[in-house]
Amino acid sequence: MMKYVFHLLLLLSINYSFAQQQVDSTIIDSFDNNINQWGESETAESTGKISGGKYYVNHLRAEGSWGYFQSFPVNLNENFSIEASLDQTEGVDNYGHGFLWALSDWNNYNAFLISPNGYFNISTTSDGTYKELQEWKKDDVINGINTPNILKIEQVKDVVTFYINSKEVFKTNRKDFTPQGKNIGFHLYRTKKVTIDDFKIKGKFPKLNVVAGAKKGYTTENLGDNINTKYSELLPVISPDGKTLYFIRRNDPEGLGDKSDDVLYAEKQADGTWGPHKRMGAPINNTGFNFVVSVAADNNSLIIGNTYNKDGTPKGSGLSISYKIATGWSLPEDLEIKNYYNKAEFNEFSLSQDNQYLILAIQRDDTKGERDLYISFRKDNNTYSEPVNIGSVVNTKDMEMTPFLASDNKTLYFSSNGHAGYGSNDIFVTRRLDDSWKKWSVPENLGPEINSRSWDAYFTIPASGEAAYLVSNNNTFDTGDIVRIKLPEAAKPNPVVLIKGKVLNKKDNSPLEATIYYYEMGSDIEVGSANSNPLTGDYNIILQAGKQYSFRASKEKFYAINDFLDVSKLESYKEIEKNLFLAPVEVGQTIRLNNIFFDFNKDSLKTESYEELNRLVKFLQENQKTEIEISGHTDNQGSEEYNLKLSQKRAESVSSYIISKGINKTRLTAKGFGKSKPVESNDTEEKRASNRRVEFTILKQ
Repeated sequence: MMKYVFHLLLLLSINYSFAQQQVDSTIIDSFDNNINQWGESETAESTGKISGGKYYVNHLRAEGSWGYFQSFPVNLNENFSIEASLDQTEGVDNYGHGFLWALSDWNNYNAFLISPNGYFNISTTSDGTYKELQEWKKDDVINGINTPNILKIEQVKDVVTFYINSKEVFKTNRKDFTPQGKNIGFHLYRTKKVTIDDFKIKGKFPKLNVVAGAKKGYTTENLGDNINTKYSELLPVISPDGKTLYFIRRNDPEGLGDKSDDVLYAEKQADGTWGPHKRMGAPINNTGFNFVVSVAADNNSLIIGNTYNKDGTPKGSGLSISYKIATGWSLPEDLEIKNYYNKAEFNEFSLSQDNQYLILAIQRDDTKGERDLYISFRKDNNTYSEPVNIGSVVNTKDMEMTPFLASDNKTLYFSSNGHAGYGSNDIFVTRRLDDSWKKWSVPENLGPEINSRSWDAYFTIPASGEAAYLVSNNNTFDTGDIVRIKLPEAAKPNPVVLIKGKVLNKKDNSPLEATIYYYEMGSDIEVGSANSNPLTGDYNIILQAGKQYSFRASKEKFYAINDFLDVSKLESYKEIEKNLFLAPVEVGQTIRLNNIFFDFNKDSLKTESYEELNRLVKFLQENQKTEIEISGHTDNQGSEEYNLKLSQKRAESVSSYIISKGINKTRLTAKGFGKSKPVESNDTEEKRASNRRVEFTILKQ
């Protein structure tokens, strides 16, 4: 038995399930357009190139071997055949080249090899143990250098037959082989060049459930050398507004620790390209393995992988949260997940952009396969509930990983090798059907433009859902790059609206650091929160379609001016700029009560107004010496006398409600000003609506 040094292009661990519906299919690869995405690269040890309808592979070292392979999910437990023409054009003639199949890694694979000096060999390697089923044997049917040999493996029921140039050279029982993985390809020993042509696989393939309109002619766009290098770029996370990309570089020599991962980021330029990447400093990066899990909608808080000691050194596994502060980012604080444990070596997470829901890819006692997806719910700022398995529609007996929950909190993308796909791992989309988080639509494969014959994972999209960012091993600078591709319409999440603006001091328009809270109209239940940038006051929040919301900024010693937005009829992604104002609690400050509603030309309050007024009641309860004037205002439609009377009655209705909640009437004054104090011209309905308002002014503090 000959022994060799093995070198692997990409190490994959696969245990594929064929419990799904299968169809008879044939893959014929004439290498005209590299539809099966074979590796094309040039290194000091090997080269691979497709040209003129042939695949040219070259092993350059005088020792060892090299493999060129792709993932093909043919069911090796059923009837199948693999066939190709291999022509050695240069190199040693007493070492082998030929087929690899059922390969998962270099401890688990099968090989069918020939050498130009007229010998062939058949072997299997399982858990690192090499076994020859046919020792190297001479056969005159084998052609020498510069003459093609057609190799074929055919399995029919329990018999596996091997052919060279149509001659049967070996036959054995299929039990002699243990299918290990989905990778099929070619192996070269010692220095030699081989030309491959007419590659064909025939057998049973799992039936794909592909998202509608998956083939649109979209192609992946490499993000370029400002982001990608000869090292592996992994774990991309795009900010909801699509302007900042966080990622890591595996084994980056500039990293802070020995073979550690540092968090890098890049910012989108005005022309849509990405600027030079930057390295996040301490405390985010330390000597441990650092990575960003999720970016909150506000862009001012990050969920970070692993935990940190108080001195910033690595503490252990888990999750942390860091906030943007005036000097950079805060020391990450632990996120607690009740009864958290993970039996797998790795894990991934995705936190919803409103911080309410945490998706986990972990292995637990009730896991159906190697790793499943789980849901955990927010209990308070830094605590989440015990993970719950999201069910067998999504989770298989194989591996589900790298989840990403879209901004609509319903559309979930993930990578799996347990659902039918094109390669070793594909990316799928599923949609939540109810609030239990256990009922999901049948996962759909995102199609051949996004998924390849290789390993596809680490999928992330901005709130717009227009384009996806993911890691690809095809047409890269080296082993893995971050690429971007448009999403087919059927794969996009439900539309949301991105509200962006600044939190400002109403008195002087200076920026403020504050917390933004948002609620469904008619409810006191908070549905999300965000923080504004401590230096600029910038904030972002994301609101789901189909609802009405109130939202406001909050800061000690300031009164928040509520705002309102109706997105109940939103049909497509939208961005709205809206500044939020905080009024300092001091005498003379006038504050608008935005969410006060009356019937047309009437003074009776609608119930939707109570949430806003209850907040004013609470303010007065907490500030017992404060006295205010409630003022009513109208637009210029109608007579002056009518408007003055209507505004007075509306101010009195607001005052009466506040008094009914226990506030002493001596602390309130109600006054109507009619149309005498407009804040806008009355040229348009939108401006007239701004003039129709109720305000209060602090008279005494």
